[in-house]
Amino acid sequence: LVLALERRSLVERRAGHRLALHPMTKEFASEQISATRRDELLSRHAQYFADELQHLAQNMLGPEAPKVRERVRIDLQNFRATWQRLAIDGAAERTMSIAEQTFYLCAVGGVFAEALSLF
Repeated sequence: LVLALERRSLVERRAGHRLALHPMTKEFASEQISATRRDELLSRHAQYFADELQHLAQNMLGPEAPKVRERVRIDLQNFRATWQRLAIDGAAERTMSIAEQTFYLCAVGGVFAEALSLF
């Protein structure tokens, strides 16, 4: 299924064996869903990556540290989107709970300069 979508240029391979919708496919899909459903999906995305931030922070200094650093580099845009969405959702407490973890993950992940825009 994935190869068929890739052959039709509907998805693209990215770093870390990740897949992403082609920008035109993403735009089309965005136009097809209601604003309420879009908000729901963006909030779910933010909750998922907020949980991932906490999980990564727990493993940033252990034997999984190299994988954590790579994941931070790959998902920096998702972390940025998470912060923005949590702010829109009024989740100040959740945002503050992951602030310090995000800071240290970015420093350990070697994306400190890029992460400054988060703070």
